[in-house]
Amino acid sequence: MVFGLKPGKHGFHVHINGNLSDSCKAAGGPFNPFNDTNGHQNHAYGNFGDLHTPKSGITRINIIDKQISLYDHHSIVGRAVVIHSGPTQTMTCKMAKKCIPFRRQQEN
Repeated sequence: MVFGLKPGKHGFHVHINGNLSDSCKAAGGPFNPFNDTNGHQNHAYGNFGDLHTPKSGITRINIIDKQISLYDHHSIVGRAVVIHSGPTQTMTCKMAKKCIPFRRQQEN
């Protein structure tokens, strides 16, 4: 769950870097390991679509994705997962609302 977002849609996807400094600007652009240039931003690798936040400001997140990897050279581990202040179709680099580092839990 994510708390404190304004009601509405928020772009939610993985960025290139795991650096969360400078209001998420250091995270770089969206993670695109296949150099997909087909213009279908809503279906790009690492794009989880839009989160929908109700009036309560509590956003529930449940992701099932067959493309995203945690183990190979296309892994999202160590990259930033970014929630933007607006929907995916209108997002810009300046619209980052929350930056979340994605790290795998240490195995014993």
